[in-house]
Amino acid sequence: MQTLPYSKHMGLFASKKNIYLTGFMGSGKTTVGRRLARKLGWKFLDTDKIVQKYFGKPISQIFIEDGEALFRQAEALVLRTLRNRTQTVVSLGGGAILKESNRDILRSGHWIFLDVPLSVIKTRVLGDNSRPLLAKRWSTVEALSRKRLPLYQLAPITVRLGVLSPDAACHQVLAALSR
Repeated sequence: MQTLPYSKHMGLFASKKNIYLTGFMGSGKTTVGRRLARKLGWKFLDTDKIVQKYFGKPISQIFIEDGEALFRQAEALVLRTLRNRTQTVVSLGGGAILKESNRDILRSGHWIFLDVPLSVIKTRVLGDNSRPLLAKRWSTVEALSRKRLPLYQLAPITVRLGVLSPDAACHQVLAALSR
């Protein structure tokens, strides 16, 4: 994948603000984020991966042994630290938008909501034991998605992805950023 010059995006990236990708689990934040960063020649970071590395265990284990509250505190700390970076595409965990302080940080950059229908998400994540919220019934996960949707919709940029390939999704995000 070729790196794009900033001028190709009409000066949008001249500010070098971070790009923050939010959305429900399985929406493609990590996959699209990696491609986007590569295309822009920027760094890519995944807040979930950083928290896992800090704790030295998978998120599902953090939820069980340390609790969701401690995980959310660590996630917020990571996000505050990343705020000082530039030219970074950041993939956030699905619940990172729950804290107002996190949303304030997202507003300091290019905050994008990757909107993917739950039916598509279900096919992507069902059976994925690494996701702590999937330990519950799917109806509970659906309710959680509906609860979070208004917070995701606060993002200034929404990109509806559906079943696009990762490359097509990356193209859609770049097009949305260039508007």
